[in-house]
Amino acid sequence: MRKINALPIGYSDVKSVIETGYYVDKTGYAQELIEKRNPIFIARPRRFGKSLFINTLATICNGEQKIFKDYHIGRPENGYQWKKYPVISLNFSSLNCSS
Repeated sequence: MRKINALPIGYSDVKSVIETGYYVDKTGYAQELIEKRNPIFIARPRRFGKSLFINTLATICNGEQKIFKDYHIGRPENGYQWKKYPVISLNFSSLNCSS
């Protein structure tokens, strides 16, 4: 029996999604956001990939160029300068909201 890869539903780590082979390249949008340096508010409905896109931005800003070698941002002709940027992660899911 042939093994079928499962779709990466619920994954929020870009490295894991790329390894599954189901990554939809959004690094062109990421490059545009990073290079414009304007404040961005990302609001989309549930289950539309916000966490994955934020993780993609963080991975790019951490300078992990090897992961994206086969994607838009990793191609030399697109001119992305692989500098490291500080990344701050805030997780509000563990806060107690009883009051």
